[in-house]
Amino acid sequence: MRTGEIEWNYPILGFTPDGDIWGFPDREALTVCGSKTLKDNMQADMELVDATGQSWRVLSVRRTGAADTLLNRLMFLGKRLWRIEHELEALPAVGLAETLVRVCKGMEANPGYWSDDDEVSDELRALQAEVRAIKSIAGIHDVLGLDWFADY
Repeated sequence: MRTGEIEWNYPILGFTPDGDIWGFPDREALTVCGSKTLKDNMQADMELVDATGQSWRVLSVRRTGAADTLLNRLMFLGKRLWRIEHELEALPAVGLAETLVRVCKGMEANPGYWSDDDEVSDELRALQAEVRAIKSIAGIHDVLGLDWFADY
């Protein structure tokens, strides 16, 4: 199954094997990436979870063409952007509770992303408490301001 064959419900969360959490607010974010993302295969084995809990594993990413526009070049300081298509494997749907647990574990795996401390701190625990109170998968994006690292 490919990216374009799925009826996505945005925003989408991306969970990497090393515990990082990416956010894709729309189709453009999901289907555009930077050269480093492609070269380093940064989305390999990422699990994508859409706003309804539908879930897919990224088997591979294929570059389909340039995504450069003048606006993109200005926004990303001249870095090259590419249109991509994912080869995906459908996974069982996940619920909000399970997704929130995964987000909190991801925050603990990379505490320096979420607080000024590289260890689990009171600041991180307070943010995790906010996450646990979220009422929808889409709300995770609102609280955490997730990135999709387009310029990588």
